[in-house]
Amino acid sequence: MKDEHAYLLVGPVSHFEISTSIAARICQELDIPATAMPDLRTYFYQIPPTPISRFRDTLNLAYSILNPGETTPDICLHHLKPRTSRSMPHPLEYVSNRDTQLSLLIESAVKYGKPYLLQKYYRQQTSIGTASLPNLSRSPLRSIKNVFIGACSRLGQIAVSGGLDFETSLFISDSYIPRVDASNSYNEVFEMMWEMMIDYAKRVEACCMPSCRSPVVRRICTYISANIESPLSVASIADAIDMNANYMGTLFKKETGKNLVSYIHERKAREACYLLETTDIALIELAEKLAFPSQQQFQRIFKEVIGCPPGRYRQENT
Repeated sequence: MKDEHAYLLVGPVSHFEISTSIAARICQELDIPATAMPDLRTYFYQIPPTPISRFRDTLNLAYSILNPGETTPDICLHHLKPRTSRSMPHPLEYVSNRDTQLSLLIESAVKYGKPYLLQKYYRQQTSIGTASLPNLSRSPLRSIKNVFIGACSRLGQIAVSGGLDFETSLFISDSYIPRVDASNSYNEVFEMMWEMMIDYAKRVEACCMPSCRSPVVRRICTYISANIESPLSVASIADAIDMNANYMGTLFKKETGKNLVSYIHERKAREACYLLETTDIALIELAEKLAFPSQQQFQRIFKEVIGCPPGRYRQENT
C-alpha cells in the first residue's frame, strides 16, 4: 500500500476451525452488522486452521514478492480474547467422558507445572477409544485431530496463565500441529496429545524455577519442590544439602534476586492454589498438609503472595 496513513485488515486467522459463535464475536468487534452474518458464514468456514506465526510470515513473503526492494510494513495483530467459563465444554473434556474431572486435573497439572501427574494420568488411559470422542467428523482420525488442535490451543492459554511466555506457547503449538496434520494414525495422534500436554507442563515447571546458572541454587529449588509438604526453612534446607545457612541464603539472593524465605512462601502458596482448585480440602487441613505452623499464618502468607484470602481464591477459581 502506497499511502503510509492507510492500513489493510486481513483475517481472521485461528489455530482451530472458526465456529459460528466466534465468527459472530469477530463481526461484533469489527462493527459488522449482524445482517451480514449469512454472507460471511461460508467465508469463515472456508478458513483453514493456521498458526499465527505462519500467517504473519506468509504476509511478509507476499508483500516482498509484490513489492520487491521495499521495506515490509508493520503488521499489528489483534488477538480476540477468549471468553471461558468453568461450566462451558472444551476440547479436553473429550479425552474421557467417563471421568469429567480428568479435564480439570489436566488443566491444573499444566497450569502449575506438574508433568509427573500427567504421566500418571497417561498410564491410566490406555486408549480413549473412538466412542468417547465428539462427532466432529465422519472420520475418527479427523475427529481426534480436531480435538488435538482445540486442546493444544486451550492448553497454550492455560500455560501462559501459569507463567509461560506467549511466544514459547506459540512455538509449542506450531511444533506439534504440523506433525499431527501429517499423521495417518489415530493412535499416533493420541500419543502426541499426551506428549503435548506433558511438554506444556514441563515448560511451565521450568519457567517457575529461578533463572540462574548456579548448580547450588538449582539444587535448593529442586529440594523445595520435592519437599513442599514438609516444614521448610533456611536452616533445614542447609542441613539437608550440607551447606552453611548464611552462605546459602546469601548465594540464593545474589543469584535470583529473591530472599530464600520469600521463595519458599511463593512455592507453598502456589501449591496451595493447585490444591484449592483441584480438591475440597478444608483450609485448616490444607495448612497442615503444607506444614504451616498455624492456619492463621497460612492465610496471612497466602494473601501476601496471591493477593486474596484462600477462601476467596477457591470461590473465584472453582
